[in-house]
Amino acid sequence: MRGRGEGRSGSEGCDRRDSFSNVVELLDDLFERAATADEPTDMNFIRKHALELQAAGETVEASTARIFSNPPGEFGSLVNERVTDGSWEDERDLGETWAKRNAFSFGRSGRGVERRSTLNKLMATTGQVRHSAIFLLLLLLLHLLLLLLLLLLYMRDVGL
Repeated sequence: MRGRGEGRSGSEGCDRRDSFSNVVELLDDLFERAATADEPTDMNFIRKHALELQAAGETVEASTARIFSNPPGEFGSLVNERVTDGSWEDERDLGETWAKRNAFSFGRSGRGVERRSTLNKLMATTGQVRHSAIFLLLLLLLHLLLLLLLLLLYMRDVGL
């Protein structure tokens, strides 16, 4: 039995990433702007990590990628299937399945670009990753925040 959203492929179902591609592109723009902002790295961790990734040989596009998901047209991490099937030995097996399935970045420079190296390096900078049903709400809130940020940048640029 498959969990909700697990293991589907092709046009079956609908993924938030695909339904809100405009929001994904806006968020990608926000991450790129944060990565290139003229700010100290102790106050801007997106910039700090982007610079570290670039120093380690990642491209600018890869270093600013922050939206990762399954390959284009596929949905689900397949972790639930491995648990249900009992086809895992320890947590590392499940982590590897998740990372392999979620190593594709989405943004303005590409939809579903395989960036496992970038994902691994970014994962090393965090202690916890969450994937939850409130993702859609967070995307919408981030969309509103991005619009506000863009408005503030525009107002600054035109002298308002």
